[in-house]
Amino acid sequence: MDKFVCVVDRDFRNPEEDFDMGLSSILCDPDIDVRFYKTEADSNAIPAELLKDVDTFISVLRPFNRESLAQANRLKWVGRFGAGFDNVDIQACTEKGVFVSNAPQGVWISVPEITVGYMLALINKLKIYDTHIRAKGFAGADAYNTRCLYGRTAGIVGFGGIGINLAAILKAFSMNVQVCDPFADEKRLAGLGVKKVDLDTLLATSDFVSLNVPLTSSTRGMIGAAQLAKMKKTAFLINTARGFVCDDAALAEAIKNKTIAGAAVDVFGGEPNVADNPLIRLGADNLILTPHVAGGGSIDAMTITGQKLAECVIRIKNGQFPVNIVNPQASKDPVPPECVTPSFVAK
Repeated sequence: MDKFVCVVDRDFRNPEEDFDMGLSSILCDPDIDVRFYKTEADSNAIPAELLKDVDTFISVLRPFNRESLAQANRLKWVGRFGAGFDNVDIQACTEKGVFVSNAPQGVWISVPEITVGYMLALINKLKIYDTHIRAKGFAGADAYNTRCLYGRTAGIVGFGGIGINLAAILKAFSMNVQVCDPFADEKRLAGLGVKKVDLDTLLATSDFVSLNVPLTSSTRGMIGAAQLAKMKKTAFLINTARGFVCDDAALAEAIKNKTIAGAAVDVFGGEPNVADNPLIRLGADNLILTPHVAGGGSIDAMTITGQKLAECVIRIKNGQFPVNIVNPQASKDPVPPECVTPSFVAK
């Protein structure tokens, strides 16, 4: 009998860091044949021939489209190495009866932590001070004024696992926290001491606006010039969601024209091709840019992510439902609620 086969989109294990992508449970299973596709990332879609006689597939970044499924004669499941799944054609998988899972639990930890790091760096002007001392030493450093997070208001757009954990951390800084999310659980909001508001109110009254939503048809372009104009001139925007949630050109103009006080951006429209992105070209001291590492830069977070996906692989091998299912519609049988992703159910 053929072995149970799991193909992984990309191999970025690092023995020096004792990092096995969190996949140790399936790498050590003698009944599972784990195959890594490539070591380097690229923007090409997963080729159809790769999925012939394959039972499960772990997707890292490459597009997984309808054509990728053409020879998928045994495929039962596609797992996304992270919280987002916009690179996977959910509809095509559903039509073929292939489950798709994400693994948001890792980024629930890393993204809130780095978001607070961005906030602290921006409000304390760390980038400005770093530039100053390298050029002028201590002379003239008293020209800059900073503030504390204490007593400031944070607006969180999207109240999934990331938003919930971010709110808890910010409350520990004695910040006022408000949330815009039509699906936010009212009891959880009350328990955390968080206020629910509409987007316009959040933009107009927050000192920090943190974007923590998935990329969907309703969130694409949700922050543009009109929305940025509603923010306080002393406010900062932080985008760790997806590039196309915010209009990069509009944000660059808002920073250049001092419509807002600054921003931290980890995700970009059209990434990884960012050389011509207006934010990259701006080079402002009140703008922090990172290459999509808020979720994927932490070994701890990625280990948790891999462990959740490995759990899915083993469950499927044993004839069980995977967890974190994005498209329960792919099954003819009812999917237990506990197996559906806590992010949201894609329709």
